[in-house]
Amino acid sequence: MKHAPSPRRALIPFALAALCCEVLAAEPAAAPAPPPVVAVARAVKPAGGIDLTLPANIEAWQETRVHARIDGYVRRWHADIGDRVEAGQVLVEIDTPEVDQDLARARASAAQATANLELARVSYERWQRLQGRQVVSEQDLDERHATFDARKADLKAAQAAVERLDALQKFKKVLAPFAGTVTLRNVENGSLIAAGGSDTKEIYRIAETARLRIRVRVPQASLRAVANGVEARVLVAEFPDRVFQGKVVRSAGAVDPGSRTLLTEIELANADGALMPGLFAQVKLVPPTGEKTVLVPTNAVKLDGKGAHVVVVDAAQAVHLLPVAIGRNLGIQIEVLSGLDEGATLVLNPPDALKEGMRVEVKAPEKPKV
Repeated sequence: MKHAPSPRRALIPFALAALCCEVLAAEPAAAPAPPPVVAVARAVKPAGGIDLTLPANIEAWQETRVHARIDGYVRRWHADIGDRVEAGQVLVEIDTPEVDQDLARARASAAQATANLELARVSYERWQRLQGRQVVSEQDLDERHATFDARKADLKAAQAAVERLDALQKFKKVLAPFAGTVTLRNVENGSLIAAGGSDTKEIYRIAETARLRIRVRVPQASLRAVANGVEARVLVAEFPDRVFQGKVVRSAGAVDPGSRTLLTEIELANADGALMPGLFAQVKLVPPTGEKTVLVPTNAVKLDGKGAHVVVVDAAQAVHLLPVAIGRNLGIQIEVLSGLDEGATLVLNPPDALKEGMRVEVKAPEKPKV
């Protein structure tokens, strides 16, 4: 037998619901989350040029190894190490007895060839007259003609031999190929000299030092600093009170894949001869700075698949993501070439959670490091 539900028991759910509503109404509403706190720094204008300092080697503008071009014996040498020589100046005189004898034989052979040619010419002309009177056959005349032509060829060969040996006579004097300084001498009076080749020792080494060539390897991150005409300040430890001024004149045009550096050459005037090839130096490149270039902390720049960008905080403490064009990485700072104004407030180490327009709480700006 079923019993009808009690009216009191039926009211229990309604009472519980009312009680819950009263409890919820009594609790205060949840407070909004505070804005994220961020550290910031200012974008600053570079104070003058930004130097890029690199190690370098000083080399002669040009250097050559001087070899003899004829076999013989040293009659006399005329320049020693450290001497300044001019282009065309005699360095060594060489005695060449064998070449002299060869030249005498060649001249005698040329004289003999001249006599043989004259005899062949006279004989050929005589046989021409005889053949005209039908005294000799045409075959005999052709043979005399061929002999005449052969003697002409013999004379040309003999004359060529004389000319070749005459040319060798000019090499009895070894001349300086350009004006410069003698940096090595490998000859003594009376010593035997062999004609130069890849396996023979040079007799002199000459370097042009009125101008110097300085080679540096510029890292990939600093390639924007390299351009023809950029000022270069050369510092040498042995001259602490001097700064030598040069300029970039050329670069290799390709980055070395092994070192990720670009070979760059600097031209430096050295009229007083203070610097010598082989010295180690420090080179400061001073590239021109663009009007819009600013410096920002390296940790203020984010790089992703879309390029480089920074997070800027405006006066209302809202953040904005700005794309920028970056230049050289200077260690704790990086160049921003465009896209950012001087004095802009930048978020350091910006988290990915920052979105466009989000409000933040700013710490005191860090002092700029220039």
